[in-house]
Amino acid sequence: MTHSSMEEEDPTAEYIKGFNQGYFISKVEPELAAAIIAAKPDDISNSYVKALIDGQKQYELEQQLVRDELKEWEEKMRITPKLDDKNRQTDHEL
Repeated sequence: MTHSSMEEEDPTAEYIKGFNQGYFISKVEPELAAAIIAAKPDDISNSYVKALIDGQKQYELEQQLVRDELKEWEEKMRITPKLDDKNRQTDHEL
């Protein structure tokens, strides 16, 4: 995996603050986070603004992973009740 020189640098305090705030805003005020991203701030080279957007993207990525896991779980659960229903019907017939 290749890393650019930017990624290898330790994040600045400003970047960490922006990332954490972007993540937090996405969690508690998703509409606000979406509005910030949609506005495409002109000063995206500013490390705070970039970090804010990166934090929002990280939160969205994690939420998508959770949704994917939930979907898989729901699909598995759909199969199991059918087998249980069949077994219950057989028990009732006996």
